[in-house]
Amino acid sequence: FHIIAKTVWKVNVQLEQFKDDNPTEAHSVNGPYGLYLSCKFFFGDTEFTGKALMCGVSYAGWTLDFLIFSLHLLYVCSQEASLSKVFEALTMTSNQVSCTA
Repeated sequence: FHIIAKTVWKVNVQLEQFKDDNPTEAHSVNGPYGLYLSCKFFFGDTEFTGKALMCGVSYAGWTLDFLIFSLHLLYVCSQEASLSKVFEALTMTSNQVSCTA
């Protein structure tokens, strides 16, 4: 859904912005350079890339080893406001403990 709804729109907006910013190169957007720019803008969407990465980690955890799924679970838990404070506290105390060792 993200690819259909948001990413394609973002790519189109960035291509139009490129045409506006570079009027002498606007004709090159229809050729191979336009395909290059589309791919660059498509994979440059960090929100999409993060979701695709989490989807890949989930699939790997589901098919290979459930230990891999713990990375996805930690990410999901850190998105919750109250649990993110817990992760911050764990990070600070782990740094303090590792410095004393």
